[in-house]
Formats: sequence, structure tokens, C-alpha cells
Amino acid sequence: MKAAHHLLSLGGLGVALIAFTLTWWEGFLTTGTSFALSGGEGEPFAWSLTLAAGASYTAALLLRRLTKRVALGLQTLLAGGAAGALLAVSSFPAAAVQEVLATATGISGQAALEGLDTILATGSEGLAIAALFAGALGGVLGQFGGRDTPRGDRFSPRHSGSDDFLGAWDSLSDGRDPTA
Repeated sequence: MKAAHHLLSLGGLGVALIAFTLTWWEGFLTTGTSFALSGGEGEPFAWSLTLAAGASYTAALLLRRLTKRVALGLQTLLAGGAAGALLAVSSFPAAAVQEVLATATGISGQAALEGLDTILATGSEGLAIAALFAGALGGVLGQFGGRDTPRGDRFSPRHSGSDDFLGAWDSLSDGRDPTA
């Protein structure tokens, strides 16, 4: 269960971050000009949520008990929120390309969409959505994974199991076998 948590969290968030750098949409204007838009340019809010989900996963590696569970819950919410934002923008990609259209044509807002001929999706946004859902699932599995057992740090004296360990050393000093 622990391995699945780490595999889904790290793999899902890592693949999502890579998918944000790929080209998601290719657009063509009525003038014949074409443009490409990556995920980070098209949906910066989801990109930021994905980075924050990765940071909360990293924090969960360093924390214990309740704070670890809070960090994993935050990872789940952030990755799920990023996936939701991507689902919303992938259903209507024209809203995501408005800024690129404003740069290319000099016209901003809804008027810029009139010069848009077609938008072709490359499928990378679907990869990012699936990877973000995997990252959110990894956060959920981390909540129910193995419990943190209380353990001392490496500098704490360890108890050997014998209740009278000083007596054993004393008997060795006296020349007697403490195991007999």
C-alpha cells in the first residue's frame, strides 16, 4: 500500500508537470497564421496547483502523524482541483487561447475569438488530467497507508530487551556468564 501511494503520487504529479510543458492546442487564425499553446501557458492556475501538490507531497515525506495526513489531504485537494480546472478549460479551449490571440492579432476579449478559425487538441491535456487524478489517488492512499510507529532517532539509546542489562555487564565484569 505504501509503494502504491508513492508510485501514484510521484508518478502522477511528475507526469502532470511534464505534460504541462507539451503543446496542448494548435490554433489557426482566419488570416492563415498558426500558433501553439502549451499547458503552462494555457492554464497557469492548474500549473500552480500542480506545483503546490508536488510541494505538499514532498512535505508529507518529511512529516509524521497528523501533519503528514494534513499534507497528504492538501495534496489530494490540490491535485483534484488542478484536474477539475483542466477539465473545465479542455471542454472550451477557446478561453485558454484568448491571451495568445490578443498577442497575435492585437485584439483582446471576445472580439479576438472572431479571428480564430480552428483549434486542434493534441491530447496532452488528457494525459495531464489522468496524471493529476493519479496524484490525487496517491494522496488518498497515503492517508490509509501504514501507520507511523513511534521510534527514536538514531542517537537514542536502544533497549536490548533485557530488563537488567546493567546487571549483565556487571556479571561479565565479575567473570560470570550472564546467559547461563
